[in-house]
Amino acid sequence: MISFDVALNGSRVCRAGVGSRGVLHACAAWVNPGRGQAGPRTSRKVSLRLDVGGMTFRGSDDFEHMTWRGRRLRPGDEVTIRVVDAVSVDRASSRKRERLVPRMKLVLGLLRDAGDMLGSVPDRRARPLQKELRRLLQKHANWA
Repeated sequence: MISFDVALNGSRVCRAGVGSRGVLHACAAWVNPGRGQAGPRTSRKVSLRLDVGGMTFRGSDDFEHMTWRGRRLRPGDEVTIRVVDAVSVDRASSRKRERLVPRMKLVLGLLRDAGDMLGSVPDRRARPLQKELRRLLQKHANWA
């Protein structure tokens, strides 16, 4: 199976793989939301991390998310990702099996998130739209 050998400053972090069908990623990310830029559900902390994860498909509507232990990064760190064809991989530090969400439930969840984001928009025109979204979500609460 296609796998990633991930190393940090020359030390092995993990060998990650999801099998014959899925998604695999290794990501070095820096996040600085800045003062006043974070929304109500967003952390205001600056983050510099290495994350390795993936998802394997178990059927047409059944899948499993996997993550391997991430690492904090510092300036000067060197991250290496080597793509290998491996027979076995390291055990994921977390696994979460899920089923696909019905489309209506997914759409309503996205609308709820949009309504939450509108709360941080300083434009006075955002308020009526936020109220309308709340009304719509209450009308269809049985899907949530």
